[in-house]
Amino acid sequence: MSADFRSSATSVRRTAPVCVARGRRQKRTPRIGTLSAVPNRFYRRRWTETRGDEFADWGHSVWYLEVAEDGWPVRQVEAYDAGRVLRYGPSHVEDRFGGLGEASLYDSGEDWACFEITEADFERAWIWSGE
Repeated sequence: MSADFRSSATSVRRTAPVCVARGRRQKRTPRIGTLSAVPNRFYRRRWTETRGDEFADWGHSVWYLEVAEDGWPVRQVEAYDAGRVLRYGPSHVEDRFGGLGEASLYDSGEDWACFEITEADFERAWIWSGE
């Protein structure tokens, strides 16, 4: 899988893990105060390869992503096996380790449905990651 949706600082090729659909879908309801009636979607995906850069010793990672209707990341958490956790969003778009994805997940042509999680699951990861 091409990691084009990630920042150029961490743009490396990744192998897409095998995914089995969970058979359940989160109920979608419009968010109050948003311009769009389509809420953001939330994903959790495990990467089975290292970053491929000077931080490769952090090991494999789990990514939590909140994406807008068009698939562009709004917030993301990267939790690495060695304990490092990176967090990106509107108030912290990038740092020396990487940054918020710079492309739509949906442009990759992959089916992300089997990686979908609930908003509550994403929020737990976001809060846990601190700032």
